[in-house]
Amino acid sequence: MSNTVENIPSVSIFLDAAIVASGRSIAEIAEDAGYKSPEMLRLFIENRAKIPIDHAPRLARAIGCRGPELFRLVLRQFLDRQTWAEVEQYSVYSS
Repeated sequence: MSNTVENIPSVSIFLDAAIVASGRSIAEIAEDAGYKSPEMLRLFIENRAKIPIDHAPRLARAIGCRGPELFRLVLRQFLDRQTWAEVEQYSVYSS
């Protein structure tokens, strides 16, 4: 199945599921990701703040996911549907 905009989870849903699956507290993950408190992660999960692109690698390591997987979702939050579709045409990570 192709990864269209409609069937890729939002970064907030992905992050929430990854934190739960990690078995670690949000405070532990926030600290490993370089945040002073877990509040910033809560804002990301609640979709009230966007994850900065340059934070994706460290956050991916903190939640135990593949960097490119999280990076795609982080990047997607900054692009409109048409631009995302064009990016996906050239992505080595699209299916």
